Amino acid sequence: MKVVHLCTLDHGGAAASALRLHQGLNSLGARSTMLVLKAAGNHPGVQTAPMRRAVPGQDPWRTVSDRWSALLARYPGRPAGLELFSGPRADVDLAAHPALEGADVLHLHWVAGLVDIPALPDLARGRTVVWTLHDMNPFTGGCHFSGGCQRFRQGCGACPQLGSDSATDISAAFCAERARAYAATEFTVVSPSRWLADQAAGASCLGGRGVGVIPYGLDTNAYSPLPAGPIRASLGLSPDDFVILYGADYACARKGGEAATRLLARLPGSMNGRRVVLATFGAPQPGLSAQGINHLDLGYLHGAELMAQAYAMADVLLMPTLEDNLPNTVLEAMSCATPVVGFATGGMPDMVEHGVNGWLAEPGDVDGLRAGLEQALEHAPTAGAAARALVLDRYTLARQAWAYLDVYARDIARRQALAIGPVARAGQPFPESAHAHRWLDGLSGIEIGPAAHNPFGLNTRNVGLHHHGYHEEQLRLAGHISPLHVESDAEHLPLP
Repeated sequence: MKVVHLCTLDHGGAAASALRLHQGLNSLGARSTMLVLKAAGNHPGVQTAPMRRAVPGQDPWRTVSDRWSALLARYPGRPAGLELFSGPRADVDLAAHPALEGADVLHLHWVAGLVDIPALPDLARGRTVVWTLHDMNPFTGGCHFSGGCQRFRQGCGACPQLGSDSATDISAAFCAERARAYAATEFTVVSPSRWLADQAAGASCLGGRGVGVIPYGLDTNAYSPLPAGPIRASLGLSPDDFVILYGADYACARKGGEAATRLLARLPGSMNGRRVVLATFGAPQPGLSAQGINHLDLGYLHGAELMAQAYAMADVLLMPTLEDNLPNTVLEAMSCATPVVGFATGGMPDMVEHGVNGWLAEPGDVDGLRAGLEQALEHAPTAGAAARALVLDRYTLARQAWAYLDVYARDIARRQALAIGPVARAGQPFPESAHAHRWLDGLSGIEIGPAAHNPFGLNTRNVGLHHHGYHEEQLRLAGHISPLHVESDAEHLPLP
């Protein structure tokens, strides 16, 4: 099976998740390639796709960003401090790229500026297409996180992130473009979190198609518990210090910068006789100098080895995000047996069980965050062990890769079976139910749990494909499909 992943960049949160899956699929014997607009690293199997009208000597991502900025210049009332707003068009001829030759599966990830959405029906023709949502952009009129706005349910327009009161602004036009392309394209939508799946399920441009949930997976050997003592000693930290790790952009409102500011202003220099140290990684956090707290700046940390050391030396990870999918840093910290304190928003409740493997507060409740830190003072080791156990149970890379292989196989079978046509039926047709989506017609399904998160028909062990009215040898597609061993007993996790 040849799989081509499409992702605009090879770095950043979404790209890291796509790269891990690409590597996981290759480790299971699939032929996986990743196609990007800009490659910052030297990853095996990752190729670049050039722009048609590239600016000589200019970074292609800069070229794309400049074009989006030119569109936004029409809206001088756009509020300051907002994140990316992108359109559905792209100046890349993916169809002609040699990496797509013979591809069985196109797997879209974060594709703004790489995939020209109006051309998606032609790109998808004759191929199985799966789209993993990493944010809200695939179903909005341009924003990547809506900030609570629900206008994407009615086709956008009067966009608050444009400062617009026009029902026919570019957000409405972009949403309409997406709707037309999606209506002419057959593809399967997957979300890593229940929250994002719920948001997407109500999006008008997706036309009511089902959204399944497959969580991200990690290499739990790369992200594993390490002895904290030597790492702390190398950084000048005491074994008794209470170390809070924080890696979000302090100036980003969505990432909880304002809540973090208020929280840090309330933290004393010591708690229960332990010196409190805030360790930050990533972009410099100049605002912290005014907080009067013990601050350790770790700078930019590249690669799993350095990140695992940072997680290991911390007592707790602070993650006050107000709107996010399934943050990689949370999974990574938990895999390293470091519990998390954050808000019960987005995909956070999928990972963090309050009082068991971390602590969650109501969105915006800074006192609740502090209460979580106080609990971590006493219970971090126990919560960390529970966090590690959860990751090993639900969030391994192997489980994620097997789950996607099953989705690919089912979609390939469906597409080829529909092309072949039904033959004499040996059994009863697939029963109609809330989770029997039209793209599973002709194939068997397993009765499963909550319909909103189970369009793949999985909640069993040793799942294989069965036929209803098709020759078994046709469904096996000359070796493409073999029974897959998938385990999923969790109520809201239909796939591993």
